[in-house]
Amino acid sequence: MLCLINTWKAANIPLSSGNFEPSYAPSINTTLMPGSGITKNTFIANACCANCRKWNGGSLDINSEEQDFIYALGPTTSGIESDSKTARMQRHISYGHFEMDLVQAATGISGVPTNIVANNGTEQIGDPHADYEILLYVHALFMLGTIVVLLPAGVFFLRILQKPKLHSINQVFGVVIVLIGGGLGIYLSSSYNLTRTFQTSHQIIGLIIMGLLVIQSALGYLHHRSYVRTQRSSSYTLPHIWHGRLVILFGALNGFLGFRLAGRSALGYLLSLLVFIAIYTVVYLAFWNRNRRKRQAFSNPRARNFRDGGHASSDSTTDIPLTSHAAPPAYQADYVPQPLGAPPGNRF
Repeated sequence: MLCLINTWKAANIPLSSGNFEPSYAPSINTTLMPGSGITKNTFIANACCANCRKWNGGSLDINSEEQDFIYALGPTTSGIESDSKTARMQRHISYGHFEMDLVQAATGISGVPTNIVANNGTEQIGDPHADYEILLYVHALFMLGTIVVLLPAGVFFLRILQKPKLHSINQVFGVVIVLIGGGLGIYLSSSYNLTRTFQTSHQIIGLIIMGLLVIQSALGYLHHRSYVRTQRSSSYTLPHIWHGRLVILFGALNGFLGFRLAGRSALGYLLSLLVFIAIYTVVYLAFWNRNRRKRQAFSNPRARNFRDGGHASSDSTTDIPLTSHAAPPAYQADYVPQPLGAPPGNRF
């Protein structure tokens, strides 16, 4: 692969043995010839290549009149701005296929061609094909949509709307989406040199979060089963609550690391803003719901009866009028203790 980048001072040959990011091949030497450069937004590369007929994973047949070649272009919005031969590359936005007559190229007139726009000995096969990192966007949408929107929404369903069944369905659906998004991330990791070995912090934290979400689901199931049986909190309640909070927090932070890994820091800052808004909203709703439940508790008829020391209602059969019962004799003000030898009936 002959790679041309507008900041490089020489043409360079990266190699790839599959459909993933190529790596620089120092064993292949290239030299830019006069006339190379950028003219009217068009790359012109007159290069001489040495030791490039055969390489690991492929070769050129100089006796072929229809040698296959491919080409790729872009991206145009975020190009490489580095002179390093090992600089990271993003996925191209279009690619195509052409054939070249290497017999004519090897036996023709030597030197740099004078007509750089003539298809002399080459033929393009078909039209260029558009190409996008669509799976990368799906991965980001699935992971962040779940961590920032779906899982916090599950808390809203339970704490505010008091809908435990809707909470369970939402959280299980969120875990499934995360597992699918994580699978896409694992698949995409094989396409780039930096991530093929699974040593970046984003990948490691992502795998841990996927495992923690499975544990979170198990804790939620055990908590719900115990609550249905006893109608009270259990030893699974607090671990389920705090485990979920930590998963959401570290999941959001890992999303920021993912944007940095993809070279899109601006989206990372936008994510930070969305996470702040989501956390603020959840905390506000939690305090609002807590205060609402307190007000309801204090306005309950039984609570008023306890404060007032009387009946909650005239037709109540279960409330006990606190003012209608005198204190036991031992606590009355006019009670006089009797001698120990006195008959039992005279004590009270």
